Amino acid sequence: MADAAHEVIPIFPLGHVLMPGCTLPLHIFETRYRTLLADVTAEGGPGHFGVVVITPERAAAEPELAADYEPIGTLARVLEVHPGPGGTSAVLTGGTRRFRVHRIVDSPAPYLEAEVSYLEEVAGTIPPNLPDATKALATEYSRLITVLTGGEAGSRDPYPDDDILLSYRLASEVPLPTEDRQQLLEDEDAAIRLLHVRQVMRREVALLRHTRTIAVSPAVLQIALRPG
Repeated sequence: MADAAHEVIPIFPLGHVLMPGCTLPLHIFETRYRTLLADVTAEGGPGHFGVVVITPERAAAEPELAADYEPIGTLARVLEVHPGPGGTSAVLTGGTRRFRVHRIVDSPAPYLEAEVSYLEEVAGTIPPNLPDATKALATEYSRLITVLTGGEAGSRDPYPDDDILLSYRLASEVPLPTEDRQQLLEDEDAAIRLLHVRQVMRREVALLRHTRTIAVSPAVLQIALRPG
């Protein structure tokens, strides 16, 4: 996983993992993040900031970060800003690329700024049936959840054809706690990430099938359980 040249960017710590190619709506209300938003969206501003996950255990392991954040995050580009009452804003962002935090820099800004480098995206060796198998499991999982909750199946954006973007999209949908989803973000390449997601989705679909007695489509299982 190669790192590119270093750059200093604003940092927005959250309890959410943002994946490249995925959107993240935010409600901005704290004063320091209002300032961050104003700075990045100002004329000549970068139009983006870094999203990292807050982890209380991280400070002990990597004290040079001077904060409890995961060292790998995602750059969030500001797509829409809708001002609200009292100076608040509803903001839509989109994940663009991953970065590694090297250090928190001294800055007069009220928000964190960090020196980061961007990570290379690698597809890896992807078995021919892996993307379709993983998509099928994710679709079936969504269907089972809809049936269990008595909801209506909503429309879904089509999955991307690019295997790297697909791996991130599926990683954003997999039912995992934040620390495990962070590992998906950090996976070395798309092949590893897709295998990781497929393993989780197989488990979750099987659990729903056996504990709730909801039939899983045989065609889905045939695709999903095919070797490779």
